[in-house]
Amino acid sequence: MTNKFIYTPKEYAAKHQITASALRKRRLAGKLEGLYELREGMYFYADGGPNKVNFTGKIGPWSVSKRRNVPRNQTRYTSSSLQQSNDLKQLMRIQGWLKESEIEHITPDIIQVAKERHRVELDKKLKQPFLSNEDLILQQQQKMQDKRLMEQDQRYEAETKNMSSPFETNNIDKRDIYY
Repeated sequence: MTNKFIYTPKEYAAKHQITASALRKRRLAGKLEGLYELREGMYFYADGGPNKVNFTGKIGPWSVSKRRNVPRNQTRYTSSSLQQSNDLKQLMRIQGWLKESEIEHITPDIIQVAKERHRVELDKKLKQPFLSNEDLILQQQQKMQDKRLMEQDQRYEAETKNMSSPFETNNIDKRDIYY
């Protein structure tokens, strides 16, 4: 029986049209499980065989591969929500707001929910009466004046409660009356 792990990293990388560094990174990421073995401190790779599909995803122009920094005019989004979702994911990555595992859960549905919430908020604002800036300033001034007047009324009532009339005899002590 012959050993099926016959290719060195350089030979295996050349066969699959990738660099040896890319091959090593795929091995470390766990994408080549079962296709290599470690012998005497060196890695050897197995032949994929004629029926195996090339694992790099470079089969044809229709294959899907991760691309970064693609100009917007060269993208082929089928809907604007996918483009918005990807833009949002990229923003989250750049600014570090979410972890990579959390970013994967951003979907176009989440964007739709956010749009609906925004629409509801706008509807609430539209139902409120429209006032210009001058009207708002006048309204605020009127509220402040009303507040001052109410405070004055409360102070006046408190003072009148504490004051007694000089004509009332209820508060006069009987000892103070001289015969």
